[in-house]
Amino acid sequence: MGLFGKSNGKGKGTPYRQPLPYPDVTLPHHWHLDPNRIPVPAVPRTQRAHDDEVRRRRALLTPEQRRLPEYAADSPNWEAWFALEHEEQRHSGVDAVPPPFPPPPPQMRGNPKICRLPCVHVCIYMCLLGLVSRWESRAEQSKMQYYAGGTSFNSPHAGAHGRDCFCISGPKHIAQSVDWSNEEHRRCIAACLVKATYIMEEDRPKCRVYDMGLAPPWWQSFHFELRDLLKCGTENADEFIFGAVFEYCPPAGWQRHPSAPNYVFALRGTMPRHPKSAHDLYNDIKVFLSDLPCCRRTQKARQAVANMLIRKGTERCVLWLAGHSLGASLALEVGRDMAEQHQAYLPTFLFNPPNVSPMPAFNLLNPSEVAKKDVFTGSYLVKAALGATVMRSYCTRMEKVFQRLSPWVPELYVNERDIICQGFIDYFEQRQKVEERIAGVGRAAMKLSYRDMLSSLIGSSKEQPHLLPSARLWKNSNTTFGTHDLMQWWRPDSELKLSCRKFTYPRA
Repeated sequence: MGLFGKSNGKGKGTPYRQPLPYPDVTLPHHWHLDPNRIPVPAVPRTQRAHDDEVRRRRALLTPEQRRLPEYAADSPNWEAWFALEHEEQRHSGVDAVPPPFPPPPPQMRGNPKICRLPCVHVCIYMCLLGLVSRWESRAEQSKMQYYAGGTSFNSPHAGAHGRDCFCISGPKHIAQSVDWSNEEHRRCIAACLVKATYIMEEDRPKCRVYDMGLAPPWWQSFHFELRDLLKCGTENADEFIFGAVFEYCPPAGWQRHPSAPNYVFALRGTMPRHPKSAHDLYNDIKVFLSDLPCCRRTQKARQAVANMLIRKGTERCVLWLAGHSLGASLALEVGRDMAEQHQAYLPTFLFNPPNVSPMPAFNLLNPSEVAKKDVFTGSYLVKAALGATVMRSYCTRMEKVFQRLSPWVPELYVNERDIICQGFIDYFEQRQKVEERIAGVGRAAMKLSYRDMLSSLIGSSKEQPHLLPSARLWKNSNTTFGTHDLMQWWRPDSELKLSCRKFTYPRA
């Protein structure tokens, strides 16, 4: 029938055509025209179609999520989610030219009563649809070029959406085969799982669940399954995701590699553009004040890890901790607690962990290596003297802490230009130089902090998280992928300028 009805036999030579109501115009791919005569994708119109779509979406949820009231079959949230999703697709697709408001009514002109205006609009809309299809095909071509090695991350297709799309920005060099004995592959997978926690929280307020979300390929590509979500918030309906628990499930017939984990706890960092970024900024302040061990996120993550170790046992369960930025601070606190209290030395991947230190400000002065060495040597001499006199009890307590923590060797991934984590570089490298310069001073002072000693004098016991007896420090001097961005850590070694050094607690 097309855009117009059939002729009723009136008129000579020119058939009489009755225009159909414009919401019912036939468009490809089940699109239709809205009251503003804008083509939009199909949405559930009838109650039956709505119920079928809700059942389909609920089948993709985990059993725990299906029991939540916001995901109930009769929840009003579904209608709001469908409308929001529908509006996002409309704006991202064809709303390049805003329609007049209010929309003009259909106009019938001439004796034949031919409706010209809707015909013109339909032509324009079909052209726009053609442009959308062309853009989608070009995006698909760019995806194929990326897999072939022809698209760089800085291409125009790698925008905000491309940064979250695994097929565009993910580590294609290990997508086909994973070597768990290779440190580079372990690092890339840990970074991808942390990235998945970021995307899950971005998908949640946009109602992009599972098959419609961008997060699943970031763990499914490496044969991981999502087992649990770590949430925090004031109310059940206001909870947001700050971490996730993944289980490695190799395909049938595959032999589990001894270096592969059973479970990975991935913790995300600060999301400044999130509608609820105030929660992240509040915990950032906790990091600055060394109060992160008392926050709700740390307590929930610590309890979840402890429960997992109790259920599975440390002998049969290989559990990884991974985090970026604020999430790295959480992982560091949890890892310290497991090592100190439970003698469970978990493999830990800390990407750009924050370090509250005056050294980034000192480095802005561009001091020479000799000047920096003299400053650290003088500071370490003062700390060693205080630890041997007025702070002897505090020094003895920290010695016991370092002895318990020394078998734990976390992996620290830092960028030399990242001022947020530069303190870790100076802490490990300068303490080693002081120890080589004056034997015994570096070992005595590396476990002491002026802030902790001052807190101890006023009756408060705090421990700076950067005071670690052992660690493996990975430094990246390449700034192509950003200094504090997580994406630099799933890039291959050939694209980074990595250097590695292991630091251990010297014997007395």
